[in-house]
Amino acid sequence: SLPSLAAGELDVTGATISAGLFNLMARGLGIRMFMERGRETPGMGSNAILVSNELWERGFRNREGYRLARGQAIGISSRGSVAQYLHTVALDRAGLRPDDVDWRWGMAPNTSLPLMRQNRVGIINLPLPGAYAAQNQGIGRVATWSDEIAPGMVLACSVASERFLRDRHSAAVRFCMAIMQGNREFMAAAGDGDPEILRILAAGTQLTPEVIDSTRPRWTFMQVDGTPNLPSIIEQQRFWRERTDLLARAVPEEQLFDSRAITEARRRLENDNPFA
Repeated sequence: SLPSLAAGELDVTGATISAGLFNLMARGLGIRMFMERGRETPGMGSNAILVSNELWERGFRNREGYRLARGQAIGISSRGSVAQYLHTVALDRAGLRPDDVDWRWGMAPNTSLPLMRQNRVGIINLPLPGAYAAQNQGIGRVATWSDEIAPGMVLACSVASERFLRDRHSAAVRFCMAIMQGNREFMAAAGDGDPEILRILAAGTQLTPEVIDSTRPRWTFMQVDGTPNLPSIIEQQRFWRERTDLLARAVPEEQLFDSRAITEARRRLENDNPFA
């Protein structure tokens, strides 16, 4: 959706924090993040690190298990992705370099999972509920989680053009108000399993309410008012700029995030919540 946003065909979209997003923003097209849409906070990270049964038996059962990753094949969909960031941070902590592993690029789960079953791929990043399903099928084991590797890492933000945020400020504010209310209900349901919210999530994901319920409380953490963990976003941009060749130019920090819409939305909800 990001190229469509840049072309003016969309007003708002959601985007994972990736090298591709920073590249688009750095091109001077007037694109800003304006609301956080998920982070991996301790205890609520939804991205599992799945390892082969062979690696599990060798002791890869927590974040420190990455010390066993030397020479292992990591199945990964694309360069510049959240998965690449997570694996590299974990390798750093284990004292290994990216060149110490065999990156298998272009591998979607339907390719990497059969290879993991054969112990030909050792490590993959797999969000819930897919990670639990793979573990239940005996393909591999969940060894650690994104929130243990990079606590507080921002996964995604709502993104819009500066023109939209300026000229259609009222629409942006009302959009944020609706998302904030949704965040409240989502976070409450992560704790209490509200059946109505489970049904809404099931309808939106084509999964059953029972499957959605089985992943609680490891849902992605939603900061209710959309205020971003800006240090995480800055750190991720620094990673892509300094550690890879995927980001030629950095976005000035003051141009990453526009907080005007969430600030007004928060004030309006505090004064008179139309959803209550």
